[in-house]
Amino acid sequence: MTDNDCLSDEIDGSINAAYWDGLITIEVAEYLRGKNFGIEDPYRIFIDDLFDM
Repeated sequence: MTDNDCLSDEIDGSINAAYWDGLITIEVAEYLRGKNFGIEDPYRIFIDDLFDM
């Protein structure tokens, strides 16, 4: 595990904590993940796949 991996986990954890604490909306969480990781919210994609079953 590299330093960048640790920092990425820290950032993602902070975004998750802020979302679940009600401090930010899902849209803000997605924006922050896109800004920091270049991806949309991977959890939302997974949840959408579950409901397509």
